[in-house]
Amino acid sequence: MQKDGKTRAEARMAWVACNAALKERNRSTATKQYYWYPVSKLDSRPLEPSHFEPSVRFTLKPDEVRTVYKGPLKAWEESKDSAKTSKLVSLKNDGDRLHLTIKEGDSVSVGTEKAEGPTTVARFRPRDTANLFGLLTQQHGSEYRFELDETGLLMVAWEDKFAAYEVYLPTAMKDGRLESRRVAPMRIALPQAAE
Repeated sequence: MQKDGKTRAEARMAWVACNAALKERNRSTATKQYYWYPVSKLDSRPLEPSHFEPSVRFTLKPDEVRTVYKGPLKAWEESKDSAKTSKLVSLKNDGDRLHLTIKEGDSVSVGTEKAEGPTTVARFRPRDTANLFGLLTQQHGSEYRFELDETGLLMVAWEDKFAAYEVYLPTAMKDGRLESRRVAPMRIALPQAAE
């Protein structure tokens, strides 16, 4: 889709999507065509974490992940407070302990393993943090590796019998907006045409 609202084919192949319920009613919106568009021509490209340089690392066991989630995060999710999204979650790693705080007095502290790096405090949106820890409680990893790049990105990695996973979560600024992720735009290598 171009800025002028018109769709132009950039490739010979197009996808045609049809809503059968609307097609039976002869609606003009029943069928849409989607075309391939080269990513190299987009102004805003997907980001890759290749310049992710963590200075803090630690590991949590599944029991600690559940403790973090069932503490202030679960209470935050169940809260009816209309201003709850304006509060930021603070994660503080100080050696062998991880402290999660949503507001004064509403915090939890758990032990970490394999901790490296300086004492660091990072802020996150509460919804993002609750979703992340909620997801982790449903996984089957034996441990969850956390790595923090102080310039704005947290990575959580784990493995199960099927695959290895990495999830990246951007930090938040004091006003709640997401921090610049400090990762370089994806480098696109176009294949060379055969001669």
